[in-house]
Amino acid sequence: MDALEQYVEKVKLSPKVKEELLDAGKARARAAVARVKARNAAGVALVGKPIWGTVVAAAGGAAAEEVRRNIVGRVTKDCRSQGLGLILVGGAVNWLGKSIAFVPQVGQAHAAVGGAVLAASFHGSSDKQDPVAAAYEMTTYKYKHPSKEEKK
Repeated sequence: MDALEQYVEKVKLSPKVKEELLDAGKARARAAVARVKARNAAGVALVGKPIWGTVVAAAGGAAAEEVRRNIVGRVTKDCRSQGLGLILVGGAVNWLGKSIAFVPQVGQAHAAVGGAVLAASFHGSSDKQDPVAAAYEMTTYKYKHPSKEEKK
């Protein structure tokens, strides 16, 4: 029994009124689900247009930078690990939200930013680090807030 049926059973009404109340509640719930599905379908159709897909991907790339700095950057400050972390986050977002409007584009943007960070990690040497890779490493949460052990 779902919550609505349990509630209706507790109310003192005639069986016919209870059944009508349940039917009305279920019809209202079906209508709400149909509206959500219609909005999602409209969003999927909208993001299929090139300009909107680009706008959503750009917003996803901007969100990916914040994820890199504040979420992946809490775990690691190494540039290569940041890139791999963003690619994994992007893949997970893309896979989990594949049927939700706008979400796959955000996941793909995370993976693209992760690829750029990973590419930056391949440049430079141990003697002279690439300035872009150094910038990626110095802008993480972990670098800006070192632990007490790292401060020593």
